[in-house]
Amino acid sequence: ALWPLSHVAEKPSAIYAQEHLRTPGLPEGRYLASFGQYVLTPTLFAALRAKARGHFSDALDTLRQQEGLNGVLIEGVRWDLGSSGTYVEALQAQAAGDDAEPPRKKARAEG
Repeated sequence: ALWPLSHVAEKPSAIYAQEHLRTPGLPEGRYLASFGQYVLTPTLFAALRAKARGHFSDALDTLRQQEGLNGVLIEGVRWDLGSSGTYVEALQAQAAGDDAEPPRKKARAEG
C-alpha cells in the first residue's frame, strides 16, 4: 500500500522528530524512515540543479511539494549493513533462518 508523505527530513534530531515527524498509529518515539530505494521523476534533477549545493533530501521534499511523494511501508526486519560487523551478523541470521531483530544502535547524542 502507498503511504503519502507529508515531510522529508535527513537525519533529524530526536527533538525535531518528536515535534515534526509523528506518525498516527505508531508508538511514541517510533518513526518511519527511508532507506534509499526510489522511483523518481525528472523534477528531482531540476530541484537538485536549482541550488549550488543541492542536497538529495531537499530535492525530495521539493518533489513532494510539487508532485506528491509516496512511500511503501515494508513489514519485516531491517539490518544496517554500514559496517562489516553488522553485515556479517545479517548474513549469519539469514543463513540460520533467524527472524530475530537486529541489534539496536545506541542513540546519537544531541548536540
